[in-house]
Amino acid sequence: MKICFFIQWLKTGGAERNVSILANSFVKIGHLVDIVLLGNVIEFAIDDRVKVHYISDFSGHENTMIKLCKMSNRRKCFTEYCDNNKPDVIICLLNSVLIYIPKKISIPIISSERSNPFKEINWIKRMASFYLYRRCDGLVFQTNAIMKQFPLFLQKKGIVIYNPIFLSAKIEPISYKNRNNNIVAVGRLHYSKGYFDLIDAFENVFKNHNDCVLDIYGDGELKDKLTQYINKKKLSDKVILKGNYPNVFELIKESRCYVLTSYYEGMPNSLLESMCYGIPSISFDCNFGPSEMIINNQNGILIKNRNLGDLSKAITDFIENEELSNYCSANATKLFYLHSIDIISIKYLDFINKIINKRRKKE
Repeated sequence: MKICFFIQWLKTGGAERNVSILANSFVKIGHLVDIVLLGNVIEFAIDDRVKVHYISDFSGHENTMIKLCKMSNRRKCFTEYCDNNKPDVIICLLNSVLIYIPKKISIPIISSERSNPFKEINWIKRMASFYLYRRCDGLVFQTNAIMKQFPLFLQKKGIVIYNPIFLSAKIEPISYKNRNNNIVAVGRLHYSKGYFDLIDAFENVFKNHNDCVLDIYGDGELKDKLTQYINKKKLSDKVILKGNYPNVFELIKESRCYVLTSYYEGMPNSLLESMCYGIPSISFDCNFGPSEMIINNQNGILIKNRNLGDLSKAITDFIENEELSNYCSANATKLFYLHSIDIISIKYLDFINKIINKRRKKE
């Protein structure tokens, strides 16, 4: 089977990471795989057997008018790719590229909803995405909760497939006694991640545990404001903005606990990775994702959304309670069996075959 992944580029991001993981997995088991990119940016390791095609000059800074101006040429280039390479299926893990697939292309299309469907987007764009999804033969949703937000006619096209974790085997968790006293968070420095609340909660924890440090990994537009906030609270030596690191979870796997304070998510990959690495993990019960991963006090701590008092208590529990820390850590690593690359790849391939066969029957 020949599989085409179509995406803007392979710059650091959740969808881009999943494309790289799935493409490498599919080609290793004998499938032919192409990745078609609008822009020449690749920040993930790609197997040499995967063929990469560039069809445009995407730079990441395009408003709607620029996209419309370039639409005709991009459609032409993608049509030429399809005519010359004849993939059996087109997979678009970001729906933004669907506008570049002309209706005359008869190849089955699978797209994916990668984020919280009703945040960071206006209703016009949301209606446009629903229209584009109508053209798709199949839809992949990251969580059951997200799928239920969509009209029934789109749900019927869909399947829930969780994100894969890039680990070759289940990790043996680190014991409480071998952990450092670093509290960690990973994600872009954006308002949606709730880092001001995290700093406030940590400040309360620090009053009784002054040997702890809060490390926030990531970069983004809130860096200056967060730095000012940290300095205002006189925590500059205890709350550290670490920036971006490759393989960050290898770096932080000995941390005391991981904390997710987002206002909303699609499927929080950072929480998933933290749990699969056995880092005792805490999350607000935000929409969507955490409640489908964390069973409270079993494999992590799930907190009522925006309750800072409970957040401070949860961090303190993982600092003080060795039994709870070890118990949640050991159970969390079992998520590997639901999210391993092998399991997720099989689910995708089964769905792809189902979509291809359904299209053939119609024809």
